Amino acid sequence: MFATIVLRIGAFVGSLSISLTEMALAILIILAVIRIYKTRDFTLFKKGFFIFYLLMIVAETVSTFAGVNPERSLKDFFSWWPLLYLPAVYILFEGRKKIEYLIFVFTGAIISSVYGMYQAAFMDVSFGRAIGFFSHALTQGNVLALVCITAIGTLLFYKFQKKTFYNFTLISFVITLAGLIASASRGPILAFMISAFMMAVYRFKWRGLIASLILVEVV
Repeated sequence: MFATIVLRIGAFVGSLSISLTEMALAILIILAVIRIYKTRDFTLFKKGFFIFYLLMIVAETVSTFAGVNPERSLKDFFSWWPLLYLPAVYILFEGRKKIEYLIFVFTGAIISSVYGMYQAAFMDVSFGRAIGFFSHALTQGNVLALVCITAIGTLLFYKFQKKTFYNFTLISFVITLAGLIASASRGPILAFMISAFMMAVYRFKWRGLIASLILVEVV
């Protein structure tokens, strides 16, 4: 029950606060470690994504201590720890319906997007760019781009059993995409377009390719 509450809170605040997200993540990591200890299930450590994560840490370590200024690099050495969310969520989501937690992700993104669009229209906070609840428009763009990719992926590949959730996902996608555009963050917008293009082509083959090219041309 406690893990469920933390997972929902973490999903909701992901688009609203970095600090709250990291706090929720830290709790989830602890809960994941406790579950591994209790179940003695160490299959996680054989997964490809976990091995890749370990290799990334090794690369980060070499880069830090073999770099030009190790003392300065050491200050940001532990910046990789939030990426532990992947193994933690992998463990804690076992047996859960992951799709239900997207409601909280989309709700937080809608709030952030609406507030960001209000900023862009009526507040001069970042040269007319939406920053939401963050300190920079690029951060807002990065977060909303990820939510947009998640939403369009859900719309394309998930077999909805309830039309209500389909409609909510579609509305969330439209509002979040508008919030992403309001951030005027070119990198995240480009990343979203590439991801959407690849998913459309994978899902619809040539029809997806033609539709994506027409959309890109219009945009």
